[in-house]
Amino acid sequence: TNPIAEAKCLLKLVHIIKENRIHIVHSHGARAGLLGRTAALLAGVPVSLCTVHNFVSQSNVPVWQKWLLHAAEKSLAAATTRYITVSQALEAEIARKGGIPSDKIEVVYNGVDLNKFNIMLDCMEKKNQLGLKPNAVIIGTAGRLIPTKGISYFIKAARVIKDKYPATQFIIIGEGPERPSLEKLSKKLGMAKDIIFLGYRRDILAILPLINIFVVPSLSEGQSIVTLEAMAARRPVVAFDTGGIPELVTHHRTGILVPEKNIKELAKGIMEILENPKLGERLGNKARSVVEERFQQKVMVKKTEEIYKQCLLEKGV
Repeated sequence: TNPIAEAKCLLKLVHIIKENRIHIVHSHGARAGLLGRTAALLAGVPVSLCTVHNFVSQSNVPVWQKWLLHAAEKSLAAATTRYITVSQALEAEIARKGGIPSDKIEVVYNGVDLNKFNIMLDCMEKKNQLGLKPNAVIIGTAGRLIPTKGISYFIKAARVIKDKYPATQFIIIGEGPERPSLEKLSKKLGMAKDIIFLGYRRDILAILPLINIFVVPSLSEGQSIVTLEAMAARRPVVAFDTGGIPELVTHHRTGILVPEKNIKELAKGIMEILENPKLGERLGNKARSVVEERFQQKVMVKKTEEIYKQCLLEKGV
């Protein structure tokens, strides 16, 4: 990052906040959280909130950057009215590592807009468009192609599955710096024809219905929106038991959870559904009903609104 550009951005934010007489500044993520809350502090904003989406300690950034973030976070903690985390796992992490009092932290789960899942789709035409075989069983994953998303584990598990289930095809949705090395790995394992890299897609909700089993091989996850989307689309999910994932996926109820970084168990979890499609159907339907009950966008908005009102009352605004 460029310190001069950051300073200009900070001054501009302070100007916007003062000019518009803003009462609440709500920032999301580590970098925006530092800039947004510093601007709020300099502009004298009564309510300053920060939503924490990921585990900074597990992110793929240099140690010195983590140290700087930690030091900056400590200095801003007192000026932060509330921290919002997207999972209980993150709440525990920031309370333990950041020393944030629990009454200053609220958990607000991410939510999805279920109206977007009412899609009329010609599955055969879509499969053809994506270069998928019409009768293949599709196993897919999605995410930014970075180490913490664990895509290499998905590729290695795919090799195990392909040997036992030749009529399977695998798709990876997403773009990122790891793509060349992941493509190289799939070639090395003799899977170049069976694993299709779809790159960044805006039509993921139209691709989910084609996927028979959705895999989440993440090694670190605050709370995965793509997992929620797969659940909303009634896809059975097989995921590593890490971070906020177990708060979404319940083993053998709404999906299958397996030990983190364990390729053999990941492949076994996927094959359990391949062997028993009725189990997959049951898990997918239950997953959808859990999203309807607990993870709708309107619930997330309502809870956030309540936090705003509560904070304004506390500050006498």
